[in-house]
Amino acid sequence: MHKSIKQILLFVMKDGSRKTFSVPNGSSHEEVTRKAMTSEDINKDDINQVLFFPTTFYDLEDIQYHYDTETKKVDEKGVAIEFKLEEYRRQRGLLFNILDVQFMRTLEDLDCVTCRKKVVSIKDHLRDLPDFLETHFLNLSVEEITKFNCFNNVYDINIINYGSGYTSHPNVTISPPCVGENLGIQMEGSAVLKDDKIIGVHITRPGSGYMKAPSVSIEKPENGNTAIAIASFPENDINTIK
Repeated sequence: MHKSIKQILLFVMKDGSRKTFSVPNGSSHEEVTRKAMTSEDINKDDINQVLFFPTTFYDLEDIQYHYDTETKKVDEKGVAIEFKLEEYRRQRGLLFNILDVQFMRTLEDLDCVTCRKKVVSIKDHLRDLPDFLETHFLNLSVEEITKFNCFNNVYDINIINYGSGYTSHPNVTISPPCVGENLGIQMEGSAVLKDDKIIGVHITRPGSGYMKAPSVSIEKPENGNTAIAIASFPENDINTIK
């Protein structure tokens, strides 16, 4: 994304609050300071610091919320997280429009209850994802956040052989997204046990960033046959949405 050079004025108030102002070309920061104090009814005695950024690529919000007055630096990770979450919400809106159309079509088929549930579950996942991402991104570098793919999601795992001889829930291992230009979320699931067989895999965390269906491995029982499962193909490829 192209960003232009800006001039920004930051007031750090004694009560800890902040106010940021754009300084237009041809105006001095002193002039903008006077106008800002008048228009915003700011008392000089209430100001702790006035900081001027004559050439910056950061936006007003970046300076407002992510500039550290002690280190005199912008929190790059904070900016990256905020940008990625805003980008995700914009792209999610495009997907919601498509999912709404799909849901309306499922209403025409009264027998397709599973179809309606699938659309609703995808929308619920996309709504809840930002809460997970805010915490998840804290463990990533700025570069990794920039490359992170929130889409290309995998939601389902199907059992093709129930296996036998299971006396407890086996571990389920799902391969991570391929390492490359895009990073993502490794899918997680737990085995559903009935009698001595594995009849399903409950998805505890949908995956993202998958370019192909991940491999699924179910732990072998001490005595019996190993259950076999396959994952569904990735959905929500944001690059194909116009």
